[in-house]
Amino acid sequence: MLELQLQERSVRCRAAEAQRLVQQILRSERRRMDLTVTVVDDAASRRWNRRCLGHDWSTDVVAQAYGANEGEVVVNACRASREARKRGHPAAAELLFYIAHGLLHLLGYDDATPKAREKMLALQSRHLARLGHVVH
Repeated sequence: MLELQLQERSVRCRAAEAQRLVQQILRSERRRMDLTVTVVDDAASRRWNRRCLGHDWSTDVVAQAYGANEGEVVVNACRASREARKRGHPAAAELLFYIAHGLLHLLGYDDATPKAREKMLALQSRHLARLGHVVH
């Protein structure tokens, strides 16, 4: 199950597309999860990052597990807009990229090393390509 909370609406996030992405990733990992995706602005992203990770700056995505099969992914719409402009693709696709990244973290993926980060980015890109988006 996916619950989408739009606290920041500067980037159009289609619930059906986010749902398809989440289901696709969970199916590929053979997992089930109740997931909340919260779309926020820079200020709220900073608060989440400080509370969850102890970092006092805004970020693109914060993932918070609430149990083995429950979690929340908080994505920054303002960051998505800026990055999408730089990279030349739609902000909505960048936001989906962040959702995929956060969900992969909840599923146990890590990006602490260059090799692990490369693996995560490839997975994110592959899942978004299946939805018709090309990013990064």
